[in-house]
Amino acid sequence: MSKLPGQDLYCDTNSIIHRLDARFKILASLVLMIVILNASTPLSLALCVVTLGVLLALTRIRIGSIMRAVLPLVFFVVISALLNLYAHQTGNVVFTWNFMRITDDGIHASLFFGCRMIVLLLSASIIPLSTSTLDISDATERLMMPLTRFKVPAHEIGIMLGIVLRFLPELAQELHHLYAAQISRGVYLRKRSRIPLLLSLLVPLFTSALRHADALSGAMEARCFAPTYERSRLYPFHMGKHELIAAGIVVLMSACILLANLYA
Repeated sequence: MSKLPGQDLYCDTNSIIHRLDARFKILASLVLMIVILNASTPLSLALCVVTLGVLLALTRIRIGSIMRAVLPLVFFVVISALLNLYAHQTGNVVFTWNFMRITDDGIHASLFFGCRMIVLLLSASIIPLSTSTLDISDATERLMMPLTRFKVPAHEIGIMLGIVLRFLPELAQELHHLYAAQISRGVYLRKRSRIPLLLSLLVPLFTSALRHADALSGAMEARCFAPTYERSRLYPFHMGKHELIAAGIVVLMSACILLANLYA
């Protein structure tokens, strides 16, 4: 059964990546994204692509699910790449028209930036594809616990993150159903129906969001939930030898990519 738009991206394939500690996956993903952003040569970018390909293969997730997680953001990548096309004016002029001036350096910079951003988006998609929303919120809370010494409400932030990650897909799915229902009623047949269509979507969606919030608050009060108390977990986080081996691999690949920037 295919997932509707806005549903959770998590795909449970019980792979090696899925079994890693969620805290380690978040930290390793941040390190990998920083390294990708610092890739400045074709060789270093190629190493990033190889590393990402290996990681995605280890997740054993279908290509369709991966593309579904990345495609909504490709538009912003294209716009950013086009801006880089006009930002670099050095090199030989390839095309001119009125105020537009495109050079070969601009084309190379635009293609390189676009490829790097696609690789960055794919690396960022590993976390939601291989980690459940509950594990992401709990791992974020545990990683922020040292900041409680500086009066940072790590526990409350973890709870809010879990609620957001849980209900945003629900609201997106409900928006999809509302849009289909309004279209089936012929709202789109009139040329000036864009504002009524927008209102017919936002009003019931806002009402539904308030209803969900009221139901959630009632459920939390019925269970005597208090945000100041630390929660327990059925399956506690555990850093083991697999995380240690994966950390060594991440450090080795990051070093190779950074060295490729210097010697390529």
